[in-house]
Amino acid sequence: LGLGDAIDRNIPCEAHFENCFVKSVACGWWHTLASATSQ
Repeated sequence: LGLGDAIDRNIPCEAHFENCFVKSVACGWWHTLASATSQ
């Protein structure tokens, strides 16, 4: 998840991105994908 650890999670968690604007997010059973632009 980019949270800085290796802990498995089965609930949504907030991920912080510095100097990025997330444009879209896609979630599946085994994946999450975020499309972002840098500022």
